[in-house]
Amino acid sequence: MSAFMRVELDHPSRSCLLKHDDGNVIGTYPYVWLRDNCRCDKCFHPSSRARLVLMANLDPDVIPDVADVDDQTLNIKWSDDHSSQFPVSWLKENQFSDMSEDPVSAPVSQFWGNEMQHKIPKFSFADILHNDKSLHDWIEALQVHGLALIKDAPHKEGAVLEIGKRISYLKTTHSGDTFQVISKFEASNLAYTNAELGLHTDFPYYARSPNVSVLLHL
Repeated sequence: MSAFMRVELDHPSRSCLLKHDDGNVIGTYPYVWLRDNCRCDKCFHPSSRARLVLMANLDPDVIPDVADVDDQTLNIKWSDDHSSQFPVSWLKENQFSDMSEDPVSAPVSQFWGNEMQHKIPKFSFADILHNDKSLHDWIEALQVHGLALIKDAPHKEGAVLEIGKRISYLKTTHSGDTFQVISKFEASNLAYTNAELGLHTDFPYYARSPNVSVLLHL
């Protein structure tokens, strides 16, 4: 047994509780989830990082017969005679509780009003392309505020593609990867007129609306 950790089997909730010796819970893990995520070579393919156990062969009522923590590893002997070992580091990364914030999803979206008019976060086009810290800060601002301005962008076609590809792959729509927003005669969309547009959501009728829309004002 680890000098710093212990495991408790909570049969009423059908979960393993990984705890510090002072009783503070590190994480709570359902029995069936642990059995389904066994990392041994019979249950998990290492190079493809995929489970080998078929759902049809998984017993949802499986329970641990014995469980302990030894050398930063949770060891479980299951009621189906299988044995599993889980590194404590892996369990911490995959815990269900909210006690430890995920560094990626930790930023919380904030509501705002007209006080943001002169406080919209601004970032340099060149910095986003060439500096990972600036890229991170820009993406975080988008997640927190839903809006950010990029300054000093080159006045050329393709600039939006550069920024988009810096984040991830682009979502192709019926208009292509990018499109020009210009005033048209007898426009089929208000965006193609000279009318002023307020803040809005693009393509809300799509099954999956774009997460981020990037606009370049020429």
